[in-house]
Amino acid sequence: LDRAVDLLEQLIALGQEAMLHLKGPMPQDLPFMRAPGRIEDLKVYDAIFARVENSPTLRGALQIHSPGNDVAQFYGQIDHILSPSETESFHYALADGVLSGCHPIVWEREDAARIFSPEWIVRTAEDAAQAIIDFRALPEHERQRELLANRNLLVSRYGSSRIFSDLDQAIFGNRQSLDRRLGS
Repeated sequence: LDRAVDLLEQLIALGQEAMLHLKGPMPQDLPFMRAPGRIEDLKVYDAIFARVENSPTLRGALQIHSPGNDVAQFYGQIDHILSPSETESFHYALADGVLSGCHPIVWEREDAARIFSPEWIVRTAEDAAQAIIDFRALPEHERQRELLANRNLLVSRYGSSRIFSDLDQAIFGNRQSLDRRLGS
């Protein structure tokens, strides 16, 4: 969250219209965040929210959306999807956003460029801000072409036909040998 807020602040400082949208339960609403081992994490989140609230620049630029099954509607109002994690496995929200037509910004971390695309990777808030500004500067048809290419990349790598084909191969091996074993 701190990286996303840094980006928000950077965009506003550069004169860009920007709003950070968060969807889902807030850390203080999650019971496990009150566990002894997570209290320090909760304090970090509290400090980030206080930073936003106490900053004349950031106040009002953060919108929190409650959890719910209105994700498609939510992504319809989002232009860019952020993956600012330092560690993350796949990050389904990023994939959901890209498949819904959002422009991806992914902070560098292990395997991120391999899982997604090297073109989506940034190192700093400044890099992320520049990627957003560059994307916004493209003509509409080029933005749409890039969004479609991003979506197609995810579908080709992780779409159901690809995944089921890979599962068939992993489970059954060579399909012809399976057909012989089944007498087909």
